[in-house]
Amino acid sequence: MMITPKGKLTVNIKIEHIKKISWISSIYLHIPAYSARRRQYEVSCIDSSHLLTRMRRKCCKGGLDGCSNTAWLTVAKYGRTNFTVAMTECIIDQMSVPTALTHFSESAELELIRNGYVREAELPVCRDFRQWWKSEDDPGISARNRIQMRLPLRRRLLRNLNLGQFPPQGMFVAGWPNQLLEAVMLQLLLNHKRYNLNYRIF
Repeated sequence: MMITPKGKLTVNIKIEHIKKISWISSIYLHIPAYSARRRQYEVSCIDSSHLLTRMRRKCCKGGLDGCSNTAWLTVAKYGRTNFTVAMTECIIDQMSVPTALTHFSESAELELIRNGYVREAELPVCRDFRQWWKSEDDPGISARNRIQMRLPLRRRLLRNLNLGQFPPQGMFVAGWPNQLLEAVMLQLLLNHKRYNLNYRIF
């Protein structure tokens, strides 16, 4: 995707060192609003820290991507990590990023596997969320690597989404609240678009 001289949005996304990204096509779920006065696209989405804490909150309640919250309660009760029962059962500090990072940490992932909850550890909740957050928060990562770190979560969301289904999927898609799923997908998409929107600055 790039800005043409006439200010139109095309679908040829160009990012250094990346020749092709298989999930990018001419079909977009969202096109940002165009400001005629500023002569630019206005790209806006929900902050990644808010999305992370919302994912953790839904994970604590259970059902996110088909995963049970029993897995995290078991890890908390064993006490081998910084995870506590109150963090899961009472969902304390709901808007705390450090608490959310503890929820999806590598130590929590290893404990999940040790206790037999392989699905919860290997499917999106730990690894994909952790890689996505690193792509958002860690400094010194190239555009190419950031995109590669985000793609697993996007592929997982798209796997659960059926745009050709009628009637359409309702309030939940594979346990994801519809609003949360759309917000995460939009954030992933617009972060990729920003790379090309910023080319004209330099």
